[in-house]
Amino acid sequence: MKDLRISTELASAVLGKEVTKCSLINKSRNSINITYFEDKEDFNPICREWNIYEFAFKCKEWATKYNFQLVSWTVAFEAVKKKGYCQTHNTQDKNRENDKPFREHTEIEAIIKASEYVLSEVNK
Repeated sequence: MKDLRISTELASAVLGKEVTKCSLINKSRNSINITYFEDKEDFNPICREWNIYEFAFKCKEWATKYNFQLVSWTVAFEAVKKKGYCQTHNTQDKNRENDKPFREHTEIEAIIKASEYVLSEVNK
């Protein structure tokens, strides 16, 4: 998870703020530093440390606004290298074959990758 980067576009969409910078995830603190402007008239950016689990939960909440459900889980088998899973489901699409699965090293990584996919679908 050390190399996971969250795009400023995703952070802006999820947090509802004008995000200008996202740091790489600080694995030892399970956090990410996000720099943003509180509102459009604000000239002083705010840098805040976000718990990555809290951010992942906000990603799931954000996706529901666009009729996407993110379902995630972790596999506990030692032989499996990519243990984190997240599946997207468009709640307006009855065809479950259109669901998109994401497999990453951790559940958080899978949620972030799935959220980036939802953002690309929303922006089409």
